Amino acid sequence: MSWWQIVLIILGSIIVGVLVGYLLYYLIVIIAARLRKKPTDIPANEPQATAVVPEPPKAQVPEPPKIKIPEPSKVKVSELPRAKVPEPPKTKIPEPPPKKVPEPSKTAVPDLFLEIESNRRIASQTWTGDLQSFQTQAWDNKGDEVHSLPPEVREELTQAYFDMSLANSVVWLATEMGRRSPSLDESYLKLRSTIADRLNRVKSPIEQLRLGQS
Repeated sequence: MSWWQIVLIILGSIIVGVLVGYLLYYLIVIIAARLRKKPTDIPANEPQATAVVPEPPKAQVPEPPKIKIPEPSKVKVSELPRAKVPEPPKTKIPEPPPKKVPEPSKTAVPDLFLEIESNRRIASQTWTGDLQSFQTQAWDNKGDEVHSLPPEVREELTQAYFDMSLANSVVWLATEMGRRSPSLDESYLKLRSTIADRLNRVKSPIEQLRLGQS
């Protein structure tokens, strides 16, 4: 027997099974429908008793008492008493005392050229034993004039004023701190000599600059 014959037999069996199942299902449905239409065993002459169920009495629900809501009293805002806010006490702010403008020191030299010449005389004069301070106010305050000087003059003055600050520190230690000693005097004299040499080298160019500005 070939394979296609086997396949036909299987398909035929399936089709026959489906048809038989459908026929059985149809018969079961018809029988069930007829059984539902069978009349009841109650005789036709006897009337069927209908039970009358009395309606339950309606319960009377008492009405809630009416509550009168009092209307808000009409009060004008303007009639309400105003609370008095105490005013803060007036305090007088003391005026700051007038600032005292410090008077210029008599030893201060306002012009840079005058200050350089004054320091040159202090460094060049004969030393009598007094530790005299050098002036540096104009050099510290007149930066525009300092930068306008020729480079070689500005370099000499920068070194000279650096030595002046060291010499002023020696004077402060000796006079204010009371630590004067022969070694401090020797240091002051060396710085004084170096300052004189530097300022003497720039004396001529400074005088020419001063004459050119006048």
